[in-house]
Amino acid sequence: MNWFDALNKVRIILCRPSHPGNVGSVARAMKNMGLKKLYLIQPKDFPSHISDANAAGALDILQNAVVTDSLDLGLEGTVFAVGTSCRRRSLTPEKLTCRDAIGRVAREFYGEGDVALVFGNERNGLSIEELGKCHVLATIPSSDAYSSLNLSHAVQIFCYEIFQLKNTLGRQPFLEKNFGHHEDVELCLRKFENVMKGSGFLKPGAEGKVMERLQRLFRRTRIEKEEIDILLGFLKTIR
Repeated sequence: MNWFDALNKVRIILCRPSHPGNVGSVARAMKNMGLKKLYLIQPKDFPSHISDANAAGALDILQNAVVTDSLDLGLEGTVFAVGTSCRRRSLTPEKLTCRDAIGRVAREFYGEGDVALVFGNERNGLSIEELGKCHVLATIPSSDAYSSLNLSHAVQIFCYEIFQLKNTLGRQPFLEKNFGHHEDVELCLRKFENVMKGSGFLKPGAEGKVMERLQRLFRRTRIEKEEIDILLGFLKTIR
């Protein structure tokens, strides 16, 4: 795989960005590091002349941005997602530094789907539900006195770490596995939820924590497509 193909497998996903200037600055940060795929989930103001102005020479990134109503749609076709946050959560995916998380991304370049770096809203970051759709949680080491970074600055750092992978690409063998795409995993989770409700195992009002933990299990194990097919086949036999 060449470097251009590797970069084309990376999506930058912004969830509910509230300031159009940040969207433009993110596009510029991406182009600096050779990334092109920008996804916007429910942007507050887009397109915008403010975004265009901040993008400078990266207008093509904005013009080709994919705008969707949900993170699920933005993650369709991906096999690995990195959630980003500086906030402490009680129930999260595995926590890694930015650099270590990007090291994981490098392993995915030889697989079948895209990989995604998911960023949250400027004020509140990623929700618990959004984080649950990610395989790992990545943080940028920073001062304890003030750890919150501007959205575009955070994206720039992650994009820089992606760009540095150019120096290591192809130095070690990568195992190709047919991991389930995001939408396959979500389908399997929904089927499990329906069966658990129908059997009486999952009580009304208690779905949240159970499904959060089941979702975390599925992401942590990196379930493969054939394994999903087995589980779906089994669930079909339960009436």
